[in-house]
Amino acid sequence: MLVKIPAEGNSFLDRRDPRARILLALFGSFFLAPVHEQSAAVFGLALALALALLGKLPWRPLLKRLAAINFFLLFLWLSVPFIQKGETFSRAGVDLVLLVTLKSNALVLWLITLLSTMTPAVLGYALEQLRFPSKLVFLLVFTYRYLHVAVEEWAKLLTAAKLRGFSPRCGLRAYKNMGNLLGMTFIRSFERSLRVHEAMLLRGFTGVFRPVSSFRFSAVDMAFLGVIFLILSGIWAWDKLAE
Repeated sequence: MLVKIPAEGNSFLDRRDPRARILLALFGSFFLAPVHEQSAAVFGLALALALALLGKLPWRPLLKRLAAINFFLLFLWLSVPFIQKGETFSRAGVDLVLLVTLKSNALVLWLITLLSTMTPAVLGYALEQLRFPSKLVFLLVFTYRYLHVAVEEWAKLLTAAKLRGFSPRCGLRAYKNMGNLLGMTFIRSFERSLRVHEAMLLRGFTGVFRPVSSFRFSAVDMAFLGVIFLILSGIWAWDKLAE
């Protein structure tokens, strides 16, 4: 979901301090996740769409990510309205699933817009500057950076097994082979991590992120952060008053 989406050009969000964008992602999750009213969720989704427009995100990859989320929400639409309160078809169930759908799309769009246009290095340095635990930051950044390497290793091993006649199916022998392939994937990933660590040490890595450019909160960043915070507070207050 949070795989990097390149923005179209130098957008307004690209010029904002990464720390401000991370704080906005946290604020949005804090204020939008607990809302109980559909109207408040609609306002949150509208705000997320406005940020996406400011970020100039390409709509095709963005819609693909939203489609993946809504595919899982489809199962809620096919089940919850028919089991809520023991009725054959419940209006309360429809309202509940609609609320979940609105909030899910708002939150996913919110996080994608604010975080997915940053590189792993920038995201990690910004989190460290915000005093997040260093070990957690390193785990997040390197998982983000090298997850595709583990996927490539798995694909190579699976291809090699298929060339030797292996066919994935239900059966004790197939399960045993899949377990061996998974174990080899972990071993190769571990060996790759050792090589990456050695390469970083040879380049002078001391456990601290050293970005190419420095971050600095500007007056525009502070104003932008304040305006969005006020809007989110208004959505939260609207939700409380509408209950």
